[in-house]
Amino acid sequence: MPVKTYSKQRKRWIGFIAVVICYAFVFLLVGSCLTMVEAGYQGVVFNLFSGVHPQVLDEGLHVHWPWEWVTLYPVSTETVSFAKGQALSVLTADGKKVQMDVLMSYHLEAAKLPGLMVRFRQRDWAEMGTEYLRMRLAMAIQSVVLKHSAVDLYVAKRRTAAAEIETEVTRELKKEGIHVEGLALVDLRVDARTQQLMQTLVESNIRHQSILRETENKKQLASQRRLEAESRREAMLIQAKGEAEANRLVNQSLTPEFMRYQKLLRNK
Repeated sequence: MPVKTYSKQRKRWIGFIAVVICYAFVFLLVGSCLTMVEAGYQGVVFNLFSGVHPQVLDEGLHVHWPWEWVTLYPVSTETVSFAKGQALSVLTADGKKVQMDVLMSYHLEAAKLPGLMVRFRQRDWAEMGTEYLRMRLAMAIQSVVLKHSAVDLYVAKRRTAAAEIETEVTRELKKEGIHVEGLALVDLRVDARTQQLMQTLVESNIRHQSILRETENKKQLASQRRLEAESRREAMLIQAKGEAEANRLVNQSLTPEFMRYQKLLRNK
């Protein structure tokens, strides 16, 4: 009797465990077929048999086959900063090494996310994005910086070079499906010797600009004085012409009858 009871209990436990395993299997199976794409993200699907799907998944809950994996990539505006220890290092046309602190905002183009996933070998953007951007930025910036000397970058043509860098970075990253929304060169750093040279050039440029302003002020003052002198000459000429005309009129009025009249008045 006890043997039969034990056998029944054992069968019950085996049945219960089997049911639990089945439910767990079903739960895991269903879970592996559901993917939630959060706001600001798009999903790229990799099929074990056919590879990466060209279409991406929009925001929301999606059902897929158990042999498919979904990798999420952000399509909202992201910001990346390369500063201090992560600053970009490039060489100028005169062989000077320049450290650049760069701040960039961007977003990924949804249609090109499958290509990025293939390039990253199924790794997500959080794992590969920063290093990939660092590499692409360094390459694009280097192509521009090689056209300028360190002095041009730091003093003479800094704005021009910054505009050229932004244009080149935007053009190159757009090919990869990365759209640049804004790019700023926060700081430029060079070695101490070059820094001293550029500081001297800056001071020299300030003095030169001061001399130019002073020269321009002197020219304006001289021009103003010349105009005042010309005005005075014109006034004197007008006055002289007026006096001459007055004398002419007086002379015309001195007729013989008027002279005899004046003589009679004096005799009286």
